[in-house]
Amino acid sequence: MVLYPKTILDYNDLIKKLLQHNISSVNAINPFWNENGQMFLDPDGYRIVISPLKAVISEIE
Repeated sequence: MVLYPKTILDYNDLIKKLLQHNISSVNAINPFWNENGQMFLDPDGYRIVISPLKAVISEIE
């Protein structure tokens, strides 16, 4: 699953919260996601990517 936060601020905030809750990022098998987001494991072991690719710089845009 890939999640695309609406703004870069949302992306940064989400990544920060995941890391603060000791949810470690993992390396993706596909290098595209290592370069264009961060991958995390959910409690069931599914991989979730948080990607800034569709995020805008601010909500005004």
